[in-house]
Amino acid sequence: DLGELVSTTVEGLQSLAVQKQLDLSVDLILADTTIHNDANRLRQVITNLLSNAIKFTDSGFVRITIQEISPDTIELTVADSGIGIAAENLPHIFNAFHQVDQSVSRKHQGTGLGLAITHLLLDMMQGTISVESELEKGSRFHVRIPRRVQPSHTVSVLSPTDPSSP
Repeated sequence: DLGELVSTTVEGLQSLAVQKQLDLSVDLILADTTIHNDANRLRQVITNLLSNAIKFTDSGFVRITIQEISPDTIELTVADSGIGIAAENLPHIFNAFHQVDQSVSRKHQGTGLGLAITHLLLDMMQGTISVESELEKGSRFHVRIPRRVQPSHTVSVLSPTDPSSP
């Protein structure tokens, strides 16, 4: 149940938003909240995106919107009113260890792995991620995942007693 998964994930992060006096909200626009995908990986994706949005937003809002964009595809959008990302940095934000502010005295701590891990998790879940951002106006991360994961390939193993084995 995607609605339940998102709600419990947001509840777990609510205290971080309250500390910064941010409006953290969920907009669920789905008639059917059932999906067949990896709940643990999806929770990690949502946690990474919401945590980043909260971290890089000093005032305003963080919002997650979930909607069906086709019968087979769900889109989750995490939008914030945070510091934003300069256009020249956008092509690199999904690279491991990439941080926009590389200085020792940077305000926002982290390893630069959250978005790289999110990207890899979405690859495994047959999903995609994209971003739109503008400095001082916030960011919008768009995640698309299939409602039902399709087997990517089948593996057949021949047993030694199988007469067709070489």
